[in-house]
Amino acid sequence: MRLPVFCWLLIILTIGWSGCITDTSSSDPNNLYPTDARGNIIYQGDLPNVVRTHLAREPKALHPILTLSAAKGMVLDYCFQSLLTVDEFGNRLPVLVRDLPIESPDKKTYTFELDPEAHWPDGAPITAQDVIFSFKLLTQSSAIKSYLENIQTISSPGEGTVVINARAYNFLNPYLGSLGYILDKRKFDPDGVLDDVSFAEMLSGEAGDDAMKKWTDWFKGPETGRNVDLLGSGSGPYQLTSWEEGRKIELTRMEDYWGLGREEFFHQAKPDAITFSFVQGNELLLQLEQQTLDVSMYVGSQTWLDLRENDKVVANYVLDTVVSHGITALILNNQPDGKVRKPFFSDSRTRKAVALAISEQRLIDEQLGGLGKATGTPVPAGNLFHNPELKPVGYDPNEAMHLLTAAGWVDSNGNGIRDSLIDGELVEFEMEMYRPTANNKEVRAAVGRMQDQLRAVGIAVEFTDGDVSTFYLQTLKKEFDAGIMALSAGATPYEFKPLWHSEAIGGFNVSLYSNPDLDALIDIQRQDTSLSRQRDYALTIQEILYQDMPVIYLFYNFRKSVIHKRFNPQPIIPISPFVRLNTLEMMTE
Repeated sequence: MRLPVFCWLLIILTIGWSGCITDTSSSDPNNLYPTDARGNIIYQGDLPNVVRTHLAREPKALHPILTLSAAKGMVLDYCFQSLLTVDEFGNRLPVLVRDLPIESPDKKTYTFELDPEAHWPDGAPITAQDVIFSFKLLTQSSAIKSYLENIQTISSPGEGTVVINARAYNFLNPYLGSLGYILDKRKFDPDGVLDDVSFAEMLSGEAGDDAMKKWTDWFKGPETGRNVDLLGSGSGPYQLTSWEEGRKIELTRMEDYWGLGREEFFHQAKPDAITFSFVQGNELLLQLEQQTLDVSMYVGSQTWLDLRENDKVVANYVLDTVVSHGITALILNNQPDGKVRKPFFSDSRTRKAVALAISEQRLIDEQLGGLGKATGTPVPAGNLFHNPELKPVGYDPNEAMHLLTAAGWVDSNGNGIRDSLIDGELVEFEMEMYRPTANNKEVRAAVGRMQDQLRAVGIAVEFTDGDVSTFYLQTLKKEFDAGIMALSAGATPYEFKPLWHSEAIGGFNVSLYSNPDLDALIDIQRQDTSLSRQRDYALTIQEILYQDMPVIYLFYNFRKSVIHKRFNPQPIIPISPFVRLNTLEMMTE
């Protein structure tokens, strides 16, 4: 679930093998990867048809509804399914339904017909009641709830049919079917506690008797997100079969999968199994050299550049990159309390000054090896609403110092740090900046460079390390000055409300940014039925964000992949999961 809540996937058609094997190229010294006449690799080694990949760290939980980490999608997208999915181009694709929903003329009612062949691992059919139950559960997700608020009712007029009625037109209404996983009601609510609770009651939080409270405590409890029985109950082509704490998570191909033989990418199940270990730092290089790891999508920039020069790795792996839709940003607290957190960034001039004081391009070139792209907007290039006129703000420390002075920040005591008299107190511009805990040296070097550049204009920076989930909680409590964080986007038309609308403060508006004029534009843009006017509004919204600078866009990340050559390569894509592991095909004859 990306944007940040939708799950975006890429259609990949695998090519079957036919014809004779040709000579192995000179770049394959072990003669393990000859190709046939169609260019398909025919693997002649003894490694298994198992994809061994890794996560950056072991997740605390993989709750199919409540977990917010990217690891959930990386693992569970192979195990659970939605009514619809979306490819990298924003196209809606039917998954658990026969076809795209029937849309009413006013675009407020959507009728879904379930695929009669879709069933759970034990053979029981997926029912309309499973779908209604799952949408009730989705109201408990902070990442998804805001997208559900436009739903008035969800019902089933007949077996195998689900109808979603929206309160008003919204340009994201057609994507409601892709919001989250459909779960087996029998597994998650065997006693039918939620049967008499409506979707509206779940959304408002008004439902609640003793049985409901007991069930909610269980559902939201820490063990639910690590329960292998529940995590293995999805309708997807793979089943989560084991979770060895501290070692790995294993998915096994479903031999009686209901979509077996269908060509769509989400139905593919080429490897016998997919395993996720928890690999960090120098261990990655060692495992690649020893070929005990097949796929990596968590590669630091300098590590990836080093891998390209490593003969052992290049002989057995394909390395690739793509500019992802995820942007690394410096989040600024636009609404500090003025006491514990000083008003460093309540003025747009100081926010703009910070942007001008940081040379994003130098960070990209010198610390990231060129593996990043500067931007002037959070909307990815290629997205329907992208504003190509907004260029990166650039590097101008002199203008940064001018803006700081104009905003009342001067070095009155000559100690090299700017200060300002606020409510009778002399406040030094000494901010605390969160940086993600990381072992790779380029991250450390990049934030060190930022610290030096800010100090050069009179701003002192003290770093705090930690997990991003901890920093997110700090933003909810407004207990931060600034922090480095990734902001995600999907392939659908960019949705501004979750990150930039004042109503999203306390959710994903982590910068605590509030602008009534922008709020009004976002509300109008979401409900206008004209695609051209939606885009015009989107361009204006981006221009306002560019002027107000609530966060500093550092760079679009390059997603880097390393894939073992025994699997016929699939292209890396700019949205999660970046490489569709279930489509990696190993042919041996």
